[in-house]
Amino acid sequence: MTISGPLHGIRIIELDAIGPVPLCGMILSGLGADIVHVARPGGHAAFDDLGEGVVLRGRRTLELNLKDVADRETLLKLVGPADALIEGMRPGVAWLAIDVHPRRRAGAACPGPPANAA
Repeated sequence: MTISGPLHGIRIIELDAIGPVPLCGMILSGLGADIVHVARPGGHAAFDDLGEGVVLRGRRTLELNLKDVADRETLLKLVGPADALIEGMRPGVAWLAIDVHPRRRAGAACPGPPANAA
């Protein structure tokens, strides 16, 4: 299902999380963005089947184990051409050695450039 809107043509990668990230993805999807939801194998962070259908609507979902090297490489291939990455994990935990340019990240834990940026 493709929704046209002001964000049509924008691709956003959403890492599985709880809190504001799924809501953010839902809103961006409703505005026409192409959202690729990356979930942990075996399910989503905090949703039962009903919540999953409501909050995760309008997205494509891909299950990746970010502790697996091959799955991290797959994520990097997804993030490369994407316009944005949204995640809501606490600092130092989410990246699992995933090197993504900090200016292309958005999330509760990383609202701006790194503290050591010039």
